[in-house]
Amino acid sequence: MKKFLFAIAAGCCLTAFQVNADALSILRNTRIKSEQTVSVNNLTNLYQVVVSHFEGSRKYPTLEELNLPARTLANPYHGLATQQRVPDKITAGNAGYAYFGAALNGAGAVDAASTPLAFEKPSIRDDGKIVVLFLSGKVDTVSVNAKNCEEVVKALQEKSAKSDAPAWNKLISAAKAIDSAK
Repeated sequence: MKKFLFAIAAGCCLTAFQVNADALSILRNTRIKSEQTVSVNNLTNLYQVVVSHFEGSRKYPTLEELNLPARTLANPYHGLATQQRVPDKITAGNAGYAYFGAALNGAGAVDAASTPLAFEKPSIRDDGKIVVLFLSGKVDTVSVNAKNCEEVVKALQEKSAKSDAPAWNKLISAAKAIDSAK
């Protein structure tokens, strides 16, 4: 009888553990989805600012010229709201996003549907997915097995209809600079 009761108690504990593990998994997935939504919103806001600047000056702004709160360009996966760690000043080294606006100035014709304007740095996510803002304004999540920004740009170049456009060389060069920025 004692063995039977022990088996039932052990089974209940295992079931409770599985329920708790499932609940934690659901909470983790909900947190990740919330952070992804923040990232999409940040990139959408970035696009609106870039378009406004471009319409006025006919050139893309540099990262320093973007008139956005630091929170918008910080890493969205460091926590939401008041918990988010936001640096005082955003630079290419501490931003959560790789931004390529200035690199596209004078780059010639590009394929707006596949040319990145900005994307999440691959170092801020561990699932191989990256939210990308394309020059067309479209924001999409792409699966890329990349360790750095240069590899992301090269992967996006491979998928481009105009993969031989000179703009890609400028984007790769800018990505290398972002990767080396501290």
